[in-house]
Amino acid sequence: MCFLVSLANPLSRGTVHITSGSVQNLPAVDQYLSHPVDIEILARHVQWVPTLVGTKPLADYVKPNGAVLPKGTDHVKRNTVTFNHPCGTGAMMSFDLGGVVDDRLRVNSVNSLRVVDASVFPMIPKGFIQSSVYAVAEKAADLIKEGGLLLDLEWLRVSY
Repeated sequence: MCFLVSLANPLSRGTVHITSGSVQNLPAVDQYLSHPVDIEILARHVQWVPTLVGTKPLADYVKPNGAVLPKGTDHVKRNTVTFNHPCGTGAMMSFDLGGVVDDRLRVNSVNSLRVVDASVFPMIPKGFIQSSVYAVAEKAADLIKEGGLLLDLEWLRVSY
């Protein structure tokens, strides 16, 4: 039996940078768990798991005298990983607040570049994110069409 403690809406803010040209190498993530509330929430949940396991009917399936967890915050700092719904690395919000794209999905300070994926979510949506990504893609298509930013390929037309 496995118990997983998850923090769906972390308050920590940082950056993600590529470390090489290979997709095999992990990115550099700074300020991971930098907000003390994130650590406290996770630690309290980790410390609550033994209470949960001690209740019926779970108690019938767990071996008594199992290993005792170390102090919650130390355990969280050593063992926390990112999983499941990665998003928010290019948040849609004011540049002054750390945003990367504007409300038309344009990258701040970069001409002719839009981001259309889960990275634009400033907060993690509840549940699976795929339907939200579809919605962003549909909205992006509309924005591009209405903004007249489709490439003018008329000059490529060949007359016979």
